[in-house]
Amino acid sequence: MKSTRWGVAILFAVTSCLQAQIILPVTYRGYVQSSGNSSGGGVTKNFVANHPGSITPTISWFGFDLSGQTATSIVSAKLYLYNPSSGITGNGTYTLWDVSSASKNLLNTTGFSGQTSVYADLGGGTSYGSRSFTTADNGNYMIFDLNASGLADLQTSWGSGFFHIGGAATGNSAFANSNTVLQNQTYLEIVPEPSTFSLLVLGLGGIAAIRRRKDI
Repeated sequence: MKSTRWGVAILFAVTSCLQAQIILPVTYRGYVQSSGNSSGGGVTKNFVANHPGSITPTISWFGFDLSGQTATSIVSAKLYLYNPSSGITGNGTYTLWDVSSASKNLLNTTGFSGQTSVYADLGGGTSYGSRSFTTADNGNYMIFDLNASGLADLQTSWGSGFFHIGGAATGNSAFANSNTVLQNQTYLEIVPEPSTFSLLVLGLGGIAAIRRRKDI
């Protein structure tokens, strides 16, 4: 009986490691106004997103440096955005968008002005997912599951450069986060595909556990 329990314990341990999550804090973040003015890129920048009908329509963005990541296949990914206690002022929907190469070349800089094309780019194109929000989300994380398009672009950028996400709010609302939000409170949670070696170990462990049980 002991050997069976050890076999089950080993299987559980190996299975737990098969899809170990990768946590990637944001490298740069910020916002771009409808005028094309930017707050600049930095880990402590505000990432406010005001709806199109507001006095100053604004879109937020996030950049993650993936250049140092080793090759892997990605199964799923989530974006975590922490809201301070007064971050949201109404109800609305926050949508994640892809970012063009032209915009990426500007976003990581210290700031720019008059780049209205960047504002338009961050709020349109291919959606990576969306969710509604209310003031009940204040003081909590908003979590977004990246859809198939988001996962495909993340995979393309993996190990080779930056992955950027634009974020636009709609509805009569403001999705405003202050620069008091820490770097590790804006992050990607990534689940990689289990390696062939791990699957082999799991299979061998299962066979061993079954044989031990038969011998008892």
